[in-house]
Amino acid sequence: MPSNNKPLAVYRNNNAITALQQGIYKVNQTTFLIGGAGYECDGKNKDASGQAILCSFVTKYKYDANSKKIVSENWVYQPTKKTWSTIALIDDDKNFFKIFYQNYEGNTGDGKQWYNDAIDFKTTPSVIDNGVLSYSFGQAKFLLSFIPSNLTSNNKIQHTSGAESYNTQVNLVEGEYLSLDKRGVWSKSDDGNGYRTLGEYRNAHTNTGNVLCLYPLNWNAGIVFNSNQPNAQLYQLTAGCSDTIDTKVDSIALTEGVKTIGNKKVIYLSQKPVTLRSDEATSSYQYLYAIALNDKGIPTQGKAYQVGYAEKSSEQYYNKAALTNILDSQKVDLQIPLPF
Repeated sequence: MPSNNKPLAVYRNNNAITALQQGIYKVNQTTFLIGGAGYECDGKNKDASGQAILCSFVTKYKYDANSKKIVSENWVYQPTKKTWSTIALIDDDKNFFKIFYQNYEGNTGDGKQWYNDAIDFKTTPSVIDNGVLSYSFGQAKFLLSFIPSNLTSNNKIQHTSGAESYNTQVNLVEGEYLSLDKRGVWSKSDDGNGYRTLGEYRNAHTNTGNVLCLYPLNWNAGIVFNSNQPNAQLYQLTAGCSDTIDTKVDSIALTEGVKTIGNKKVIYLSQKPVTLRSDEATSSYQYLYAIALNDKGIPTQGKAYQVGYAEKSSEQYYNKAALTNILDSQKVDLQIPLPF
């Protein structure tokens, strides 16, 4: 892993947690919002003159002290009817800061054992800990921060005093977190065959004629394991998870190690060397690539996140003052009482 010499420090802010306890918001203005069965604005996309009808969709997130989870509600403002209505779960709601994706039949672990579920910063219970939310997942511990920014007016939105936005940031401060996906989605190189052992799977990919797509790096990455010693050669493929190596690009050696977690062997691979921008934090690179078989013997690949890993989201959430300013810019009739 790259040296973590420019980390994203844990950001603690009690006022931001108080805002979350009261409710923070996301807002989207569109004609059709995808989520569940979808929601068509005002039941149609255009008015009589052919102009697009834009509805304002609002999601409110609130930390619930009883369940210790972040709960949410969703509303839509229909401009032709000038009404607010509650709606079912929408994409913004479901995807609250979802940085660890795991598909079905994957593997999730804390470096000591495996679990059937994965951490979810919305539905996993957390406790308030000095200006952050603290989540435990087995031996792994995450801290979720809400970083506030004062908003100023621009040519689209006139912000009033007290209007704030929030970015979320997660830090892994204890343990290890493995998130691996079941493979076999793409071509032959994305090997999804069943194997009795991880060694058998490894042995099936020890020559360039059987290159293995390393999807967690990117789908143009392919590896070939060394049959004589613990390392792997990283190649660039000619297309996404193709079977053909691009011979114009030099290969790179990756260090390999093996660890036993529960009853499973796990192959760990070092990262491809990265060149960071001068302003780029090193925290998001604190992981190793990990490969294991699931309970059915199907290969899974992913990342093993290490202490020091941190990720900051570019998505913005808003307090009530900022949301009201944004709705005003979207021509929402603020004489109608807001339902949230």
